[in-house]
Amino acid sequence: MRVQISFRPVFVAAIVAMVALAVPRSVPAEFYQWTDEEGQRRISNIPPQGVNSDGTVLDTYHPYSIVAQHARMREQLEQQAMDIAHAEAEAATKSNPGSSLVPFSFDILDGFGK
Repeated sequence: MRVQISFRPVFVAAIVAMVALAVPRSVPAEFYQWTDEEGQRRISNIPPQGVNSDGTVLDTYHPYSIVAQHARMREQLEQQAMDIAHAEAEAATKSNPGSSLVPFSFDILDGFGK
């Protein structure tokens, strides 16, 4: 009696071994860990917003943000108020040379002199 050896299982096993060796066993992944404003520890594969890759916090000031626009508008209004106060003081001293009006600055929000 003759024994017949089939090469098919050996061939399939060789292909499976080559595929298994070609696929990397571990895939590197980046994970980020941080503590949020509420004190909760967070872990994610997506970096948190507002943080640079080295971990430093991004500067969130934007020149067209509402906060920046408000600050610029406040400065402009205060400058206009000072200009008006100076102009009124000059007009008053020209019309009445003996008066002692002195221009003053004031806060626009509360409207009281300093």
